Amino acid sequence: MTDRMLQTGAWVVFALTAAVILVNAGCMLVSPRAWFALPRWLRLQGPHARNLHEDRWSDLQMRLAGAAIVAVIVGTAFELMRSASSK
Repeated sequence: MTDRMLQTGAWVVFALTAAVILVNAGCMLVSPRAWFALPRWLRLQGPHARNLHEDRWSDLQMRLAGAAIVAVIVGTAFELMRSASSK
């Protein structure tokens, strides 16, 4: 019973974390300028500043970072589901 509760709790934490990261990465991928419009607590900005991302090269870098983050999250979720279904 305890193992099942821990596993369920781990899945909930993973789902919430993945959701926040996917919102960030999706905004980065679709529109880096819209990503700066997200609330600060949701944006997970780090060292990025709006004035540093005013040219096309910076927008491309931001979109590539968003695509990489989405790919990692989706790949991790796929592997987790695949390993869980094989047990």
